[in-house]
Amino acid sequence: MEITVCRVLGGTSWTWGGRCVAYDDIDWMPRDFVADAHWPMGHDEARPWYRQASEYLLCGSDVFSIPYKKELNGGLTMDFVERWARKAKVILEHRDRLIKSMRIHLSLNTTVIALNLSSDGLCVESMSVKTPHGHCKI
Repeated sequence: MEITVCRVLGGTSWTWGGRCVAYDDIDWMPRDFVADAHWPMGHDEARPWYRQASEYLLCGSDVFSIPYKKELNGGLTMDFVERWARKAKVILEHRDRLIKSMRIHLSLNTTVIALNLSSDGLCVESMSVKTPHGHCKI
């Protein structure tokens, strides 16, 4: 983690190359070899957000599949499209808006370690975080 994560405003976008790809269905499936890796929603619930994510990431269209007309052997496909952000350091595009927002609370030197959901699981009521001074709930 020390070489792949940037603990700064903008996070790993400081070292990110700008490659944007859609999730694969397998990304949402439980896998025994990845401890506690599960999503609180399904891929179908995330897909409607691809447009906004693509706009935020400055990568153009939210279409990540273009049908390839030739048939390939062995189940292979060439429909997959990757897109690239116009600016790899997207924080530079959004920093002022984040800092000035009345709805966003920035907490540097803080790692979210748990999202505490409502009893129906539909909204986040609080977060458990770790700071240099210890754990707390916000």
